[in-house]
Amino acid sequence: LDTRCRVDMKSALASPPIVDFAVVALASSPSMKLLALGMTNGAVEIWDLASRTNLLFQAHSAPVLGLDFSPDSRQLVTASEDHEVYLWNLTTLTRVASNRLDEVSDPFYGIYVRFSPRGDLVAVGSKQQLSIFRGTDLHRLRHFDNLSLFESLRFSPDGRYLVSGHDGGGLILWDTHAWSRRSLPGH
Repeated sequence: LDTRCRVDMKSALASPPIVDFAVVALASSPSMKLLALGMTNGAVEIWDLASRTNLLFQAHSAPVLGLDFSPDSRQLVTASEDHEVYLWNLTTLTRVASNRLDEVSDPFYGIYVRFSPRGDLVAVGSKQQLSIFRGTDLHRLRHFDNLSLFESLRFSPDGRYLVSGHDGGGLILWDTHAWSRRSLPGH
């Protein structure tokens, strides 16, 4: 990462490179040793920041709009504009589970994907819906709709609560035991 790149601007502007993808989603592992990038071409690139190596694999058939590492960094969950949610084993780079989303946000809003701190749950906020999946096999446990457009999603450090941020500044505090919710005033 400390490598410098020198570009001759005159020749670069005369024949600019053609890029058929862009990064639209980003996640770091809990240890900050790995970085995952979701691309518009459906690929995922994972960087090992210590060794400065990367691997690239085709994860979806459409843009990857959300992703997150499991707490132990052995798995990655990805969500895409193709309505698919996949759970990947990062040691073997194999897909171990999948499920579908009913609604998918446009790329401007993205898809918000979060593992719970224990890894037993995966929360996915997309457009106006929240889906809760089991973290081991992506079996859908809960589904909530008619929400405002998603802008953020986070579990509390102990996993007891999930907070979702919505368009217009609204917040919802979800109790992950009873799945009751309380709206909090926006900012």
